[in-house]
Amino acid sequence: LDASSDFLPGPGFQAFAAEHLCRFANSEASFSARELCAVDICLSGSGHEERQAWWEQVRRCRRRPQARPIPTLPVAALLIPPDIRHKARMDSAVAKVKATLRRRGMTARQLFGQRAGRGALHISAADLATLLQQLGLVDPVEAGRLALAASRMDDKDGGGGGSSAG
Repeated sequence: LDASSDFLPGPGFQAFAAEHLCRFANSEASFSARELCAVDICLSGSGHEERQAWWEQVRRCRRRPQARPIPTLPVAALLIPPDIRHKARMDSAVAKVKATLRRRGMTARQLFGQRAGRGALHISAADLATLLQQLGLVDPVEAGRLALAASRMDDKDGGGGGSSAG
């Protein structure tokens, strides 16, 4: 970070943390889990509400409009308490599905009906993950995670049918 001639680099983690703290201060939104951890350690003296208010204020100064809601960004782990973040992510995902269906001129009932068969409104959680990927709502990795989680849920339920939707 410092290029002066008499600069001596500190420990590796210190430089790593400083670099990513500067990115946070610049209202960057994409961080890996390791980078988030380093920034979180540096900001341990501040609460989520303080961080979010400050970060949003800096973000508004950017020249390009920032349309993505914070809960969908990796930086949300630093700005929103975990319980609120989970609910906000779910709300965001539901809104994204609704908007996609609206653009395609479909209702959730039609979508599930097509996938499950005539008149049925039940599909397995694994099929739902595949469907979300086909709609472009989740990437293949996230679809795989959802399918894996669904198979675990099915195993807990005794290997029964699918999840209810509708």
